[in-house]
This record gives sequence, structure tokens and C-alpha cells, in this order.
Amino acid sequence: MCVDKKNGEFYLPVSSKDEAYRFCESLTGEKWDGKNRTVTLADAYGTVMLKAGSVEGLYGTVIFRDVRHLDDMTLHLADPEYIKNDNYGIDQFVNISVIGTCTNPKCKYVYTKNAAGVGYMPSGYKCDKCGSKLNVTTSWGGR
Repeated sequence: MCVDKKNGEFYLPVSSKDEAYRFCESLTGEKWDGKNRTVTLADAYGTVMLKAGSVEGLYGTVIFRDVRHLDDMTLHLADPEYIKNDNYGIDQFVNISVIGTCTNPKCKYVYTKNAAGVGYMPSGYKCDKCGSKLNVTTSWGGR
């Protein structure tokens, strides 16, 4: 899945509120009920604010602040028609992935999950193979 950048904010097309919530849960490792909240990421990785959608077609907003390896940014999770109808031009496409690397030097298993939900990231950011913590980073790649 790709992100449309317009006026310094990013828009991620998602097909439903449930898909938006699953995306937020994959970023934070915690269940989200759709209410405004701030999540402090494990191991001092930064803060993610989750905001409920305020208009039809906008399912939620994720605000990244002081997240390690990522510039501060705002990501709106919206229906593709919402983005299209508001004439948000496509300035740049970026693929978002969450990467978790096991911190156990004997294991070093790597998990990845992209914005479309492809891949796997264990809940609680612990390695399924050995139980060690994961070093979680975010990757932005070109089209």
C-alpha cells in the first residue's frame, strides 16, 4: 500500500474503519478502540497519537512525535474516495513497513509487516522463536 503526500501531510488509503484500526494496532502493538489516545512506544521509541476520524471517510489520524528513525509527521487513514473527492494529488508514493529484529544475538529473527497488513509482527513486540524483545523500526521506501 502507498501513501499520498499532500501539503506536508500523508494520506494512507484504507478500505474501512476496521482496517484503519488494525493498521494502528500493528504500529503500536496495542488494541485501539477508536478513541483519542497517546501511546508511548516500547523502549523509548517515541510517541504516537491516535485520533478518531472527524468526518465521513476519514477513519483516523496517526501523529508521530519524536519516533526514532522517523521525522515528525501526520498520517490520515482515509477511504480512497475521500482522498479522490478532495482532489489530493499524488506528490510522492512511499511504502511503510514496520521491522522487528530479535535482540537475542543467537536468534536475530526479523519480522516485517507493511501498511497493507502483509507480513507478521508479534503482539507485544516479543520474538515468537525465543521470547526476546524486538528492536522495532519503521522503514519508508520508494514505489
